[in-house]
Amino acid sequence: MKPWTLNYLSWVKHEVHFEQMAQEATLLDYLNEVEHAELRIARLNLAIEEAVKLTPPKMRAVIQALQALRGIAQVAAVSIVAEVGEVSRFTRARQFDGLRWDNRERAFQWRR
Repeated sequence: MKPWTLNYLSWVKHEVHFEQMAQEATLLDYLNEVEHAELRIARLNLAIEEAVKLTPPKMRAVIQALQALRGIAQVAAVSIVAEVGEVSRFTRARQFDGLRWDNRERAFQWRR
């Protein structure tokens, strides 16, 4: 989490209170869900890191190279490699160009 997010979360935990118990209970439930999601993301990131260590060296090199691109972190790089597979199977850039991100499907799709 970014420092601003941590400061804001701390403010919400310590300074935001409601008179009605139902609202206070809802706030506590939301805060617990934020912490739960944070832990889940950390576990998934760790699992991805471990999976990357087990990938073939060629794929690991592609994952590292993709991360050199602006805006591509490990999760995005692993997602691309998982979808595409062996990049060397593309003989021309035009073949690879058909891959695009579909926000509605939250997955990579091949253009037809």
